Amino acid sequence: MRGGTSLVRRATRAAPRKTRWLYVADASGLVDEQPVYEVSLDLYLRCQSILTVTEALNLLHAFHWEPIQDPGRPMARNLVYAKNTQELLAFLDALA
Repeated sequence: MRGGTSLVRRATRAAPRKTRWLYVADASGLVDEQPVYEVSLDLYLRCQSILTVTEALNLLHAFHWEPIQDPGRPMARNLVYAKNTQELLAFLDALA
């Protein structure tokens, strides 16, 4: 946590060796639920985190553009830690 906000991060990618093992096992007729569960969970968490990060970035961009249309205090000041508005806008510009 920094400045009272938690970081939004993407989950790690599914390990290729696990995925490859599933394909080889399936082709050989082997069925083991544990690797299927692990790979499925890895893929699900990765997709879910990508959606979460995308939503967070869209929210930040929306709050970044709001002050341009209606000058005043950017709403992003309530969401992202920055020493001042100039630092916040520089940060948001760097994300764009």
